[in-house]
Amino acid sequence: MSRELVVQGGQPPWRPSPDTELREVFNSYDVPLEGLFVQDDRWYVFRCIVDEVADDNLWAYAQIRQDEAARLLDEDSSLDDTLAEVTAGRVSTVAAAGPDGIVASWSLEHIEGRPGSASIMDTGAILQAAIAALRQIKSISVEIAS
Repeated sequence: MSRELVVQGGQPPWRPSPDTELREVFNSYDVPLEGLFVQDDRWYVFRCIVDEVADDNLWAYAQIRQDEAARLLDEDSSLDDTLAEVTAGRVSTVAAAGPDGIVASWSLEHIEGRPGSASIMDTGAILQAAIAALRQIKSISVEIAS
């Protein structure tokens, strides 16, 4: 199901590329913090996972199917439980953002230490995977510099 999410620097994290269409906001505090968007006919859940009220924060993204998006929009379902269920094992990208938008992003698709079956609600597992991604990037950078 997963194709690479397009994330561009300077974009707001809830709209990571100019062609991203915000469809639903589940949680906000001055800005959207958790919700759904569509990019290239693919549905994604986004969630601010660290420092939601600070200028600098960390975001996670998971691709879901359209029928799962419909479940999230169903007012009769428990949002947190449904988010955990439909995003389990699908967190694929993490982005760091500042006051001027996204400053960096990492795909977790091929990272050793990837969050595995974790959902977008599992902040600790996502942070561990993001740290593993940064270590891998640092290792590659050192190899290239050598």
